[in-house]
Amino acid sequence: MKIWIQLYLAVFIVFSIAGILDDFRERRPFWFLALAGLSNIIIVLLFIAYWNRSWLDGVGILAQVLFIAAMVWEGYQAVLDFCATGAPTNSEEEEGRPALILGVLLFSVLCLPAFVIAGISAFRG
Repeated sequence: MKIWIQLYLAVFIVFSIAGILDDFRERRPFWFLALAGLSNIIIVLLFIAYWNRSWLDGVGILAQVLFIAAMVWEGYQAVLDFCATGAPTNSEEEEGRPALILGVLLFSVLCLPAFVIAGISAFRG
């Protein structure tokens, strides 16, 4: 694994931990925090397994099931986070737009590549 990939992975891990800490500050239940952490661990392990294929030896279809479960959880969590921001009224719409754009950009740059590589790792034959 090249150094820039390792740096990206480190940033993704820090971003994931920050998200769990944010959920903790929001007083989410223990099961929610546990599933959020487990989802992040699955993505990180599948991401690394893209370069270390031996990590998935003997796992078979379980890698695909775990990846799908992690993505379902991430989608659920994204919907909850989006709903928590509240629907802006007309006067608040202009103020909320930069935060929405920043959120989409952060997701695209920080999370989407890890999700794609983890998915390729889980589903490649």
